[in-house]
Amino acid sequence: TFDYSLENFAPDADSEVMLEILGDAKKIQPDLALMATPWSPPAWLKVLGKIDGVNEENRLINTTAAYRVYAEYLVKAAEVVEQRGLALAYMSLQNEPYTPPGGGAIYP
Repeated sequence: TFDYSLENFAPDADSEVMLEILGDAKKIQPDLALMATPWSPPAWLKVLGKIDGVNEENRLINTTAAYRVYAEYLVKAAEVVEQRGLALAYMSLQNEPYTPPGGGAIYP
């Protein structure tokens, strides 16, 4: 389902567990710096509608609207983390940024 308005944006169950664990870690180490590194855009923003790097074709949909909503998606994710008292120190745009397209992993 396309959600270009991000009306249904919310952390999934796995993300909720991760946020809880990060909160515990932050209590133990208050100076802990957090970095967010997305593995992939949501499946609904990818050409084949799958989160997996099935092939080189399965990238972020190449439209201004898709790039805009993905940027907004990342902002919303950072806001959720901050609302939980876990402000991010850093955010990258993708995992393994030095991997070239087609170089063993497929990225947006």
